[in-house]
Amino acid sequence: MSVRAMKVMLLLSSAAAASAASVCHAHVQLVKEPLGPAAQTRLHPLALAPFAFAPLDDGIGTNKANDSDGFSVYHSRDFARGRGISVVATASRAQGLERARPPDDANDFSSPPYEERAIPGKGRGLVATRMLHRGDRIFADTPVLLVDAEAYRSRDARWVALPHLAVDRLPGSTQDLFWDMHARPGGEDAVTGRIDPNSFEVEIDDGLYYAVFPEIAVSVPDSSSPPPSPPSPPSPASTSDGRVWIRQRINHDCRPNAIYYFDAETLTQRVHAVTDIAPGTELSVTYIAPVERGAERAAQLLRSWGFNCSCSACRQPSELAHMSDKRIAAIDGLVERLRAAAADDDDDDDEGWASAAAPQMAEALVSLYRQERLHGDMHEGLQLAALAHCAAGNYWDTVKYAHLAGERGALFDGPSRDDLARLARLAERPDGEDCWMRRRRARTRTSA
Repeated sequence: MSVRAMKVMLLLSSAAAASAASVCHAHVQLVKEPLGPAAQTRLHPLALAPFAFAPLDDGIGTNKANDSDGFSVYHSRDFARGRGISVVATASRAQGLERARPPDDANDFSSPPYEERAIPGKGRGLVATRMLHRGDRIFADTPVLLVDAEAYRSRDARWVALPHLAVDRLPGSTQDLFWDMHARPGGEDAVTGRIDPNSFEVEIDDGLYYAVFPEIAVSVPDSSSPPPSPPSPPSPASTSDGRVWIRQRINHDCRPNAIYYFDAETLTQRVHAVTDIAPGTELSVTYIAPVERGAERAAQLLRSWGFNCSCSACRQPSELAHMSDKRIAAIDGLVERLRAAAADDDDDDDEGWASAAAPQMAEALVSLYRQERLHGDMHEGLQLAALAHCAAGNYWDTVKYAHLAGERGALFDGPSRDDLARLARLAERPDGEDCWMRRRRARTRTSA
């Protein structure tokens, strides 16, 4: 998927017992389960490890090209206060995942600012029950499946057992969430048929995964037949602290009113309002990078997610759709030109800022983002506007756009974004930054 899209499955290797022991800590124990009859035995009640180790037989789940890099299933029923997680990855990747500790508010749906309703043409969706403002928290959730992207993309018959085992190792109520997701029509396998249209690409420790978050998944339209249920699905169950995992869906919109980012340190996805949302309004996120022409968005959604988008941006008359595509092209062009100018801040060449009416270009870019209702993706435009005004010596315009860019950037990619520190300095004292007056200096040199 795109910059914001995420598709994750976890494939973890069957490392030797010595390798497994090497990643144990005083409070962490990796439990090894062979595939077969022994796999049905219960985990030791004192095994409180974030991940329990369940390798597959060599002939089924291990990539023999390198024994230490083979793929196996890791799981923990205790992860995130009993929500659980299953991971398909290598043993070396599993070591990094052991550090994850979700925050207390993850998967807490006890008093949400929304309710689930039937949405015509979409199946189910979430509707705001109170006024939400930009930056308000909607919910935070953790993935139930993480699957190594490389292994999943190259999967063949021998990989089928991996995701099945991964789902089977989830707690019963979490399995219900998985099976309640819409399956790709015509799919031969019930598990991968749900992973394919409902997963997102996420990056963890430089590794790419497909992650499944049941709260952001394709729901079944009213006119569709419900997906087949697995044999004897487990009944819903409460967690150790009394929580019950509920079924809910936040649908896609090419012009969404909410935005999410994935925190790799805690394996938590956070969803916030990105604009004001009135009570009674459906909540939406985008499953793709929305700064694309309409035909490109439609093709990507159909290819990756298996549905035709019916949002207002995709339903508008052809004349207005053509105008929207022109604005998207203008956004792309302005971003490219302003990026090139901003890149000059890293050296002594100021010509990028001198060669164009950069502040006016930046203002036009921000206006186009707003006209297209691309609230979640305008953080870069706001940052480029701050840099353009800084280069022109416009103190208070720089302060304004640096503050706006910092807020949108934190909502887009989390508060640990690398560029937030620079934006904070720009907002506090623009005239102390390298970009200050660079456009004027460049024009002076050019005229001389």
